[in-house]
Amino acid sequence: MFALKPKLAFDTYHVSAGSQAPAIGQIIGAIDEATGISGKRYSIRAPRHFRRIACDVVARKNSGAARLIEHVRGIHAGFANLDYQFYNRRLREEIGFEQLPFIDSVSECVRTSRGIGIVEQIRWDLK
Repeated sequence: MFALKPKLAFDTYHVSAGSQAPAIGQIIGAIDEATGISGKRYSIRAPRHFRRIACDVVARKNSGAARLIEHVRGIHAGFANLDYQFYNRRLREEIGFEQLPFIDSVSECVRTSRGIGIVEQIRWDLK
């Protein structure tokens, strides 16, 4: 929604699902349902594994894409370790309504990202 606005009301937005946030298992279940995939595909990994995982994703070592993926995973892991719970007041004021729970929007995320490579998706994360 923010990407379509010509101007934003605030410089900073804290976005969080808050205390009602779904657990990672619920999110993975929603993704599996949206993609029609089943079976165990995910496991918890320490940041020291990110380089190997990134290289596996792009199918080659020492590529710019692998370094980008490793970097973004590190950013996400660092943020997750902070365990912050933010308020969504500015977000609600800007869009004019309470956003849907994340797992309710997973199928739309999957639909709209179909055919877009992981590196391109990460570029959007870093904007």
